[in-house]
Amino acid sequence: MASKKEKEREEVFNKCNGRCAFCGTPLEKGWHISPIMQPKTVVTTEGGLERINEEVENKLPSCSACSLSRIQLSYGKETMTIERFKKSLRMSFAFMKEHADYKKALRFGLITETEKPIVFYFETLEKQ
Repeated sequence: MASKKEKEREEVFNKCNGRCAFCGTPLEKGWHISPIMQPKTVVTTEGGLERINEEVENKLPSCSACSLSRIQLSYGKETMTIERFKKSLRMSFAFMKEHADYKKALRFGLITETEKPIVFYFETLEKQ
């Protein structure tokens, strides 16, 4: 019998058909659960403590590369929002353009630049 945690993990996995919610790559062993909004402990009006943002609806499946990138780009602060993650990725990619190897790959036609906006895989599923 599967535990509650295993059932939740399976539900999160299935949210994006076994693919990373960000890049869309098929998930492999060791995939991560990435929160949309940072889970927090808050004080209730009665003075007790309550955990928020821990529902399955607030969780996305993520490959380790995207999850670790999101964590690293947040510089140890709270989990960054989806829009902030996009902005940070755009800044990282702009920085990459200054690297000599990037410029060589561009000149040799190994890569091409586009002005496409960053659209995460889970956003394409929402439109369907």
